[in-house]
Amino acid sequence: MFSINEILDIAIRLEKNSEAVYLQAAGNTSKPEIAAALEWMADEEAKHARWFDSLRNTIDIKSDATSLEELNGDFLKTIIGGKNFSLDDVDFEDIAQLSELLDVFVESERDGILFYEMLTPFIREEGTRTMLEHIIEEEHNHIKTLNEFIAPAPAPQM
Repeated sequence: MFSINEILDIAIRLEKNSEAVYLQAAGNTSKPEIAAALEWMADEEAKHARWFDSLRNTIDIKSDATSLEELNGDFLKTIIGGKNFSLDDVDFEDIAQLSELLDVFVESERDGILFYEMLTPFIREEGTRTMLEHIIEEEHNHIKTLNEFIAPAPAPQM
């Protein structure tokens, strides 16, 4: 029901939406450490969007989408629009600690993964399903990177 191109469009839109939220929050906070982390995450989201876009060059995207596929794509784009899942409810000014902000980042990535996993049953074409699994894996890698920031440093051995 969904094409590879539609999945990539969704992935890019989600990354760009998150990037915009993080940049806006960075510009509105008076806490330099929080602003720096928000700007870093915005940059990470921009890199992800570029990476997803570059995947178009590695696959054969069929341009002969049926009207049902076009309707599905338009429907999803309308639903997603400027949405950012859990980021819509975050008041970044209330975040006092970097660890709280990192938790927000991880939760946002998990929301994206859940969204992609919800799409999986609607993917019939094996190549598209493989691409979606690749996108999910990349989001898991992003969470792993964020968790490395959150994890406490090991205590020195005596």
